[in-house]
Amino acid sequence: MAHDRAAAAGTAPTTGVPKVPCPYPRRAYAWLVGWRGRPTTQRKLSDRQRFVQTLHGIEPSIAVGGSLARNFLGLIHRRDLAGFDQWLERARSCVVPELRRFATGLRADLDAVRAAFSSPWSGGQVEGRVNRLKFLKRQMYGRAGLDLLRVRVLHPN
Repeated sequence: MAHDRAAAAGTAPTTGVPKVPCPYPRRAYAWLVGWRGRPTTQRKLSDRQRFVQTLHGIEPSIAVGGSLARNFLGLIHRRDLAGFDQWLERARSCVVPELRRFATGLRADLDAVRAAFSSPWSGGQVEGRVNRLKFLKRQMYGRAGLDLLRVRVLHPN
């Protein structure tokens, strides 16, 4: 509060570093794992790198988690099952409790995870249809009967 009054009076210390708004969690995660979407200017890229380095300095476990997340994404894209087994052991013994829980969950359903690495098929299309159907059902709850739901599902336009 005293800092706010000092800033209003013009006597607050200035550091010369421009204020940048804090990114949304999803965007910060993308920066941590190194995802590059659209081309950006060099200044924005250096701001992102500075943000990530600051986070790593504040909490070293974020660096460990980011590294494991990057490795996991790479394994999925390359469908590297042998590398996944090594990654799973590293994740089960890392300092980040959320990644340990994630690795334990993957370990519990290991057969399905291994099948996902080797199978060319994806359940994404089916999941998208189920998600849309659930959305329509929730949207229409209490409004009409099965006849209107059938029309909305079969003839979406």
